[in-house]
Amino acid sequence: MVANGCICEICKEKFENDELPKCDRCGRLKIESNFDTLTGKYNCRCIKYNEDLEEKELPSVPYESKSTFYERQINGLREELNTAGVEIDTHLEALEISED
Repeated sequence: MVANGCICEICKEKFENDELPKCDRCGRLKIESNFDTLTGKYNCRCIKYNEDLEEKELPSVPYESKSTFYERQINGLREELNTAGVEIDTHLEALEISED
């Protein structure tokens, strides 16, 4: 991954050939703005924002586009939300009945 998604052809080739420094955790290009001069350490965005790297996995179907992959994830989350809503309503009804 490249910071901000922009890279010239020369740098792209260097990046792909591992000639430019990358984060060991997520593979992003190491950039100066992520270097902490107080500690002398490189703090990648994945560490700063505690990113879950499992979300960054490629789609399970090789021909599936990223938008289709994320649509599936969104639909799955909507289903979970609906299920949770039904469960909450059920519990609230049971609580109301037990209070009567």
